[in-house]
Amino acid sequence: MLCFLSSMELNGLRNLVAVVAINMIVQTILVGCQVVGSVNKQRLANESWYGVLVSSHFAWVAVSGVGGLAGLVAAWKLNVLAARVCLVTWILLMVLRGCQFVSMASLMPDGMTLAVLFESLLLVAIESCFIALVYTFIQRLDDSPSASNDVDESGIALVEIQAAKSSTPRYGSIA
Repeated sequence: MLCFLSSMELNGLRNLVAVVAINMIVQTILVGCQVVGSVNKQRLANESWYGVLVSSHFAWVAVSGVGGLAGLVAAWKLNVLAARVCLVTWILLMVLRGCQFVSMASLMPDGMTLAVLFESLLLVAIESCFIALVYTFIQRLDDSPSASNDVDESGIALVEIQAAKSSTPRYGSIA
């Protein structure tokens, strides 16, 4: 995966990061609505693992929303700081996936634990691919002149203006 990503141009990575960021925002909206609509308040008060699960889902929604917005800013403005925020949110999402697995495994019957583990590992693998994508995007941004403000948003190269030296020779001097 990293070999494939390392051979991509900045614009290709930019488009992929934008698509992943939009996906994060859409998932934030969908999962957020689902979590809000499915919380059982009585069960939340009585079962601590259920509370951990609901809390990790709400944290996932918040972190995913921040990551999606940061990814869009990074892709649109070629902003390295926003791309790093997006990368950190993907790492936090992996940690939250672990919290969700532990709480779900504690709440599910014993026969379902293997299915929950498989789903969690699959999602962690997908999140790892997204981490590799965003990391490669950051590397490309660090290497590109647009990230260091040598190019403006329209792609025009910015050069420092320097005062011209006098080209007329002075008589009586060696220079």
